[in-house]
Amino acid sequence: MGEEQRTTLDSANFIWNVADAALREFMQGDNSSANKQYKFDQTVDNLLLEFVNTKLELYKKLTDARINPMFKSKWFEGYQSAAG
Repeated sequence: MGEEQRTTLDSANFIWNVADAALREFMQGDNSSANKQYKFDQTVDNLLLEFVNTKLELYKKLTDARINPMFKSKWFEGYQSAAG
């Protein structure tokens, strides 16, 4: 992964700035952990689709079957921690 791609992923506010109010509401609601993970994964998948036009190489790496579940899990953990 190149430096620009790392910078994009390492940006502390990346996921929080792009996640919409519906996701925050869902995460704060009375939903199971599995449902929260599923909704989060859907949101991340939608964000990745935006990369097709702007950052195709990063999109390819993040949608790789070996990488995708791992990075979603890390982002989910970070999102849960930040949401408190």
